[in-house]
Amino acid sequence: MRSLVLSGTGPGAPTHEPIPGDTLRQWLAHANLPPEDYVRRTMHLSFARDWPEANAVLWEELIRARLEFPTPPEAWRAQFDACVRFVEEGSEIERISVPTLVLHGDDDCVVPVSNGRALARRIPGAELVERPGHGHNLMLEDAETFNRLVLRFLEQVGED
Repeated sequence: MRSLVLSGTGPGAPTHEPIPGDTLRQWLAHANLPPEDYVRRTMHLSFARDWPEANAVLWEELIRARLEFPTPPEAWRAQFDACVRFVEEGSEIERISVPTLVLHGDDDCVVPVSNGRALARRIPGAELVERPGHGHNLMLEDAETFNRLVLRFLEQVGED
C-alpha cells in the first residue's frame, strides 16, 4: 500500500467519540420497519442536517437507489457490531506509515468530526481536510469536491 484515504471514520479506542445518542436511538427505534420506512426515517442521519431538503431531487434518487437492493438487516447488524468492536478495542493506527488523507464533514451525525481530527493526529503525517457544512456521506453530498481532493492528494503522493 502506497497511500491511504479515510473518510468519515475515526481512530477507535481510546480516543474515539461514540455515535451520537440521538442517531443511535433513531436507528434502533426504526430497526424493525420495512426497508422504505426505515430508509426514509434514518437515512438523513448520514447527511448534513440541511442537505436532503436542499437537494430534494438527488435525495429521492439516492433513496430509490438504496431501496433497489436494500441492505439485509443481518448485514447492517454485522457492520454495526464490527464498528462497535473497533471503537471499543481500537487499533494501532499510529503504525500507519504511508501518506494518509483524512476527510471529514463537520456536520457528521454518525461519526463526530472530533474522530476525524483525532485520527489525523494519531496517524503520523496525516493530512486532515474538514468540510464545513457536510455530513457523513461526503462523497455523495459533494462528489465533485470529494473527487478533486482525493485526486489532488494522490497526485501529491505520486499515485496515478
